[in-house]
Amino acid sequence: MVVMTILGTTNVNAQDFKFGAKAGINLANLRNNGETTDSRPSIHFGLVAEYKLSEQFTVQPELLYSGQGAKGKSYVDELDITLKFDYLNLPIMFKYYVTSTDFGFNFGLGFKVNKNLFFDARYNLGLSDISDEDLDIHNGTFQISVGYMF
Repeated sequence: MVVMTILGTTNVNAQDFKFGAKAGINLANLRNNGETTDSRPSIHFGLVAEYKLSEQFTVQPELLYSGQGAKGKSYVDELDITLKFDYLNLPIMFKYYVTSTDFGFNFGLGFKVNKNLFFDARYNLGLSDISDEDLDIHNGTFQISVGYMF
């Protein structure tokens, strides 16, 4: 919605707007009262767009499938358990480019190899309690991506 507002109130130049696809791995865990579970490896993939606001600033909305969750042991009988959550994420990254490296607002770092190919790494710190009960459980997901702008 923010991007649509920006695009709707400015003249869009084709050189200032790019779109592409990205995919990568997740290492997801859960936090509960200061304790963190073991990481669960998974994947993320989806669509990405980038709108150039100036030479250094861009807005990058994404629409991603993200496999999240955790691994650990059950409290009752110490059995190994894996929790799997499927999310549809809609992050909006505000980026500042410094030479070939860019930094994202939500704990992200990226590297632009050329005008099309890029790599991203970010940490997604969950702020909402995701439990159905009052357990104060939060997501934490480290993502590494490779993407290509068309």
